[in-house]
Amino acid sequence: MKEKAVLLGKTRTLVGIITDPASGTQTPAHATVLLLNAGLLHRIGPSRMYVRLARELAAAGFPVLRLDFSGIGDSEARRDNVAFEEAALEEVRDAMDLMAKAKGSQRFLLMGLCSGADNAFQAARVEPRVAGIALIVGFAYRTPGFWLRFYQERMLDLGKWKQLLVTKFGAGGKAESEVQAGEALDDSEASYVRGFPPIDQTRSDLEAMASRGISVLFAYSAGQYQYYNHAEQFDDAFRGADFRGRITSRFFPSSNHTFTRHAHRDELIDAIRNWAVTTTTAGSNRAREVGAVP
Repeated sequence: MKEKAVLLGKTRTLVGIITDPASGTQTPAHATVLLLNAGLLHRIGPSRMYVRLARELAAAGFPVLRLDFSGIGDSEARRDNVAFEEAALEEVRDAMDLMAKAKGSQRFLLMGLCSGADNAFQAARVEPRVAGIALIVGFAYRTPGFWLRFYQERMLDLGKWKQLLVTKFGAGGKAESEVQAGEALDDSEASYVRGFPPIDQTRSDLEAMASRGISVLFAYSAGQYQYYNHAEQFDDAFRGADFRGRITSRFFPSSNHTFTRHAHRDELIDAIRNWAVTTTTAGSNRAREVGAVP
């Protein structure tokens, strides 16, 4: 396995790291993987998750590019007024063009955490070279089952009741005026609220992706407790949708938002690697059916 730094984009100001597959492991059916920045974290990912993921995928035969979007990590900031969402799509395409020229890549798996998941999703909507996307803590939609578990957990949490008494009545010797600025009465009132597209739009987009043969993995963590809290929530939210068996979800009930603990990160990486291998196998079988792969 080899790794090398590359410059890409029209102005060659974007920085990426290519991880080549282990010798003898890559086949014509293997798609190329692009790992997209998680928020403002550079290409190593949270707790070096992307480094480990890239190497595990390369060991399974996948070429991998870890990309820094413009203004993140070692990539220079753009000098135009293009909106971030539009710029991200352009730079994903730049990365595909580079790997097509350098490695002959024609099919791509896009992966990312949080905003990286969002950018992967948006690229898959419009880019025909995308064969699959793995969305780590991506879009999540609350269901009746979510709210039932959400309030059951809080009703049984003595700490929440104590916080309520302190905040409302000054119980326990702490006056209401002494509550820390920004301290939320309930977790659902936290100051940061992540926005998702309307669920009907996401359902329509996923059905369209499935009809194009794109495979999608949603990986949810317990750290998304404000949005997602049980394994069946995805299926409940999209009940009746026609995903043609190409959309799957996994819930990691012990992990925090960024899979900080080694054991949780290992479990996530294993799940993504297995999904990627399965996606490659399924894609290869479909290609053979139409004579595209010898």
